[in-house]
Amino acid sequence: MFKICTLACAILVIGCATTPEPQMVESKVVSPAFYTLKEGAVIPNKAPLPSQTKIFVNWTYSDGGKSSQEGFRGWDIDRDGNFDMLEALDAEGKPYMWAYDFDGNGVIDAVADSSTKKAKINSAQGGDLPFEVAHH
Repeated sequence: MFKICTLACAILVIGCATTPEPQMVESKVVSPAFYTLKEGAVIPNKAPLPSQTKIFVNWTYSDGGKSSQEGFRGWDIDRDGNFDMLEALDAEGKPYMWAYDFDGNGVIDAVADSSTKKAKINSAQGGDLPFEVAHH
C-alpha cells in the first residue's frame, strides 16, 4: 500500500533532491514556488523482476514558469499494484535514497541513504545499519 498517497509522507522523510536553485531572470530572483507529483505509466517487467513506475516532480516557479523532472521511481516487487520500494533521484537522475515497505502495510519499514551510507530500520530491533551502494 505504498502508492502515490503514501508517497507524500515518504518524500517528507527522504526529501526531494530535484529542487531547483533560485535563478536571476531579468534582474529578479525566480525561485521554485511549489511542486506537484505525477505518476507515470507502469513499466511492467518480466517476472521475477518488479514493475516500475516513474514519478515526476512538476515545478511551478515564482514567475509562473514550469518544469518537470523524474524525481522518484516506485517499484512493485510482489505485483500487487502497490509500491514496495521507492527510489529518490538526484538532479542527475541517479538514485540516492530508498524507502521500503517490506510487509505491505503502507508504512515505511526502512530508509537507506547513500550520503550517510546508513539504513534506518523502523522495527523493535531498529537502529542504523551500514550499507554499500553498488553503482553500475
